[in-house]
Amino acid sequence: MSGQFIFTQEELEQKLVYWQKILKLQDWDISIEKKKMIGEDFEGNVQCFLESKEAFISILDEDYRPDDSLGEHDMEETLVHELLHLHLYPISEIAEDKPNYDLFEEQAINALAKAYVYLDRRGGE
Repeated sequence: MSGQFIFTQEELEQKLVYWQKILKLQDWDISIEKKKMIGEDFEGNVQCFLESKEAFISILDEDYRPDDSLGEHDMEETLVHELLHLHLYPISEIAEDKPNYDLFEEQAINALAKAYVYLDRRGGE
């Protein structure tokens, strides 16, 4: 594991401000913190309060990953992934009873997060 996409708490907070602007989420009050444990096979989590436009994002601290079973840990991709959930949150509430919706949402968000971060690192090319 290269560790090149692992950030300090301060760096994560800077990335949060940066990505909130890009993803048009500046009107949200979002906090972020690194955690020792989030859940089995999770690298991030978001708690969303739609009415107040508040969110709390947890990112798995690299020092507490149980093993490399999740692959290379990219905190920036995880951050963007969790932020994208905020845009889809109203839809996911409506589609809660639809078969496989969660799976399809996760697949779409994973692809979008990877694409956004990839393009950003290439300077938007």
